[in-house]
Amino acid sequence: MDATRRDFEQEMGRELGSLYWVLWNDWANALLRYKELSHLFNETELGPLNRIGGTFLWDVQQVFVDDLILRICRMTDKPSVGDENRRKENASIAQFLNIEKLPDHCSPARLRDRIKDARKAAKFAHRVRNRRIAHRDLVSAKLASAEPRVSTLLSKMRRALDAIHAVLSTVNPSLGNDVLYGYRMQAFVSGISQIVRSACLIDSLLGPRGEMGEEIEMARSFLEKMGGDPGDMMAIMELREAAGWFPSERPGGVT
Repeated sequence: MDATRRDFEQEMGRELGSLYWVLWNDWANALLRYKELSHLFNETELGPLNRIGGTFLWDVQQVFVDDLILRICRMTDKPSVGDENRRKENASIAQFLNIEKLPDHCSPARLRDRIKDARKAAKFAHRVRNRRIAHRDLVSAKLASAEPRVSTLLSKMRRALDAIHAVLSTVNPSLGNDVLYGYRMQAFVSGISQIVRSACLIDSLLGPRGEMGEEIEMARSFLEKMGGDPGDMMAIMELREAAGWFPSERPGGVT
């Protein structure tokens, strides 16, 4: 990252380059969070995950949503807060307008319009922050329907991130429109899916379910055929029980 920062500072000057580096990183990390959120909690992946730990995963989803809301808010905040005696500068896209020397290709009027568009696209995030995250709006709290669906928030989040990207690309036209998406979420979801499929496969090989005595005999017979340790019988039965949470995952899609 230090090398990238130096490159930006050499290309744009220290003041603009360092600000651009901070905001470019903030945008890239926000886009990564958006991709993780949309990947982990889409309807296809959420089915098996919800069956494993629905309430806990709802909490995780809320943490992801709130984190991304705050990231968007920070990037689109006012350039400073506080009074004249205690003014604090914010690392937001509005700071670009305080740079004395912008690149020749960067029209101040165009940049101002892009910042205005981004702040408009991020208004929803500021409302969520002010009404639920930073404060607790009483009227909204009393209305269960006041909380927007995650699918609705995701589309607004993407529009806000695209609008922030438009600001950054106005300053630096060579900026790409994506970031390398790591395999953190894919690895997690794939690992869960593999475990689920393995449990369901063993369940299908054991055959139809029966009474406890029959279940024990099926597990014992299965281990005997596989050359397994009879002491693993309880583990086989636990896998069979877990497979019951995922009937659609059994081979052939048995429900």
